[in-house]
Amino acid sequence: MKLVHEGEHYPCNQCKYKATPLLTLKQHIKSIHEGIHYHCDKCDYEAKDISYLRIHVKSIHEGDC
Repeated sequence: MKLVHEGEHYPCNQCKYKATPLLTLKQHIKSIHEGIHYHCDKCDYEAKDISYLRIHVKSIHEGDC
C-alpha cells in the first residue's frame, strides 16, 4: 500500500534505476550488475529472472501455456 499511495521507490546504488517493490531492485542488481542469469537445462535459453525460466520450461518443454 505504501508503494502505490506514497510513491516509495528504491534506488539502485550503481545506476539511476529505481524500483518498486524492493524485490524488483534486488533482481535488477543480480541480472544487470552481477550478471546472474538462469539457464535452461533443456536448451540454450537463458533468463534474467527465475520466474521467466519457469514460464519458458512450462510453455516450451512441458507444453503448458
